[in-house]
This record gives sequence, structure tokens and C-alpha cells, in this order.
Amino acid sequence: MKNEEKQNIFDQTLSDLKIILDKNNQSFFLAYGTALGAYRDKKFIGHDPDIDIGIIFTDLNVNLSDIFKNTIFKIKHKLGHINNSYEISVKHKKTKINVDIFIFYHIIDDYYYAASHLHPKCYLTNEEYCKWGQHIKDFKKIKLGSNYYDIPSNTEEFLKDKYGEHFMTPMKYSYVNSFNYIPSPINIPDNKFKIIMVKLILPLIIFIIIILIIILIIKSVKMNKDK
Repeated sequence: MKNEEKQNIFDQTLSDLKIILDKNNQSFFLAYGTALGAYRDKKFIGHDPDIDIGIIFTDLNVNLSDIFKNTIFKIKHKLGHINNSYEISVKHKKTKINVDIFIFYHIIDDYYYAASHLHPKCYLTNEEYCKWGQHIKDFKKIKLGSNYYDIPSNTEEFLKDKYGEHFMTPMKYSYVNSFNYIPSPINIPDNKFKIIMVKLILPLIIFIIIILIIILIIKSVKMNKDK
């Protein structure tokens, strides 16, 4: 997909989402890679496969599952609990672009967290999801595509919380290996039993399975030779 085409379909996707959320009086703001692109690149990041937005939990006044019914979006997945770890992903039926909607929960002062569930390390926490800490002081408008959107007014601090000191330097990485580059979740993996299982017992089980497969292959080869 050419960059100009990508900018157009991402713009259409986010614009259509904005129409639905505005119609339901639901505030939202640009988050993560979409916020980074709007601030640093003044456009959607070329290698970013989806759109990220955030909603402050105390500002949530709709059922996100309901407002997308009979619209141009369909729900892709829902994860976590609405009171402490919710995220929902919707897919534009025409552009085929996914929009991840993260709920930000208040911790203290201007510090919030959003949850993620799909990385293996998140399973090692007692909560079984990662908490990503972000400072959000207020909001200001920023232009992205054909519209203006809310973005945390302390934009650089917000992006630094997520992407580290060098967030202004373009860097391409996947969600899985992003743990090598970005700050760790605030609830670092702390379930000792699960850590032992993953680090010691699971590799041992895999090793035993490999050995058994090798033994079966050797036996099969030997039986064929004896025939």
C-alpha cells in the first residue's frame, strides 16, 4: 500500500469513528502510535498497522459494544473488565483498518494506566494483564488527516512514558519485541509460580517432547530398514 493511499484510508477510518463517538457524546483522544504519528510526523506512521485511541474511564458514558452495532464498524475483540482493564478493538468494514480503543484508569494525580493482555509477559502478572502508566494532565487539539483531535496537552511526557527518551527518533518494531525498547509495565511480572513455570518447567517439557519425537523418528527409520 502506497503511503498516500494509507493516509487516506486511515483518515477515513478515524473520521468515521469520530462521527460515531461524537454522535454519542463520547470524548476520546489519540493514543500510542497514532498520537506519536500526529505529533512527530504530522501524519499516520507509515508502518503502523492500526489506529489507537484512548478514553478516560470516568469520561466513559456509553456502552462501547452497543454503539458500534449497525455501523460501518464491527467488533473484532473485547478484553478485560470494564472497571479496571478494558480494551476493545473494532474493524472498519470498508477500509479493513482496526482501531484499538484503550480505557485509561486513574491511579493518582495526573497518572493513569491502560491495560493490554496479548503479550506473554502480561500473563506473568498477578492481574494477568499489563498496566501501562501514562501522565495525562489535560487535552489540546492536534490536526491529523482532515480533522482535529484531542491529544494529551503534556504530549511529550505522554509519549516519553510509552516510547522512552528517544520517541522522536523513528523506530520500527512489533508489539512482541517492543518490550525490548519501551518502558516496562508498572505491574512488572511478579507471579513467581508462573515465572518458574514459564522459565524452567515449560522449556523442560518442550525439550522432553523434542527428545521423544527424535526417538520416534529413529525407531521409524530403523523399522523401515528392517523391512
